[in-house]
Amino acid sequence: MTHTPRFKQTYIDFVVEEHLPYSLTKKGTRFYVQLEKKNTNTMDLLKRIMKEFGFSRKHIGIAGLKDKHALAKQRFCFHGNDIKKIGEKSFLYDLGKISSVITTGYSHVPL
Repeated sequence: MTHTPRFKQTYIDFVVEEHLPYSLTKKGTRFYVQLEKKNTNTMDLLKRIMKEFGFSRKHIGIAGLKDKHALAKQRFCFHGNDIKKIGEKSFLYDLGKISSVITTGYSHVPL
C-alpha cells in the first residue's frame, strides 16, 4: 500500500502563529494586538486598518508577511498615542469588525 502525500487543500491546513521573544505588559509606548486572519495577506489587512483608522504606516509595526492562504495569528504593533486618541476599547471594538482579535498587550519595544 502506497502513501499518497496530502497537500494543503484549504487555509485551515496551514496554520501560522508567531511568538515574541519578550513578554507584553499592561504599560508601554506600543500597543500590540494579535489578530487571526484567514484568506487575506498581511499587506491587505494592514491597508484596511490604515484606511479605517487613519493611521500612518510609520506608526504600525508588523512581524513579517504571512501566507494569504493560511490561518495566521499575527501581531500588529501600534503607536500608543494613536490608540489613546481613539480609546483602547473603541479601537478594539472597531478592529474586531475587520479581523478577530486574539490578545493584546503593551511594550516599549516596537516591532
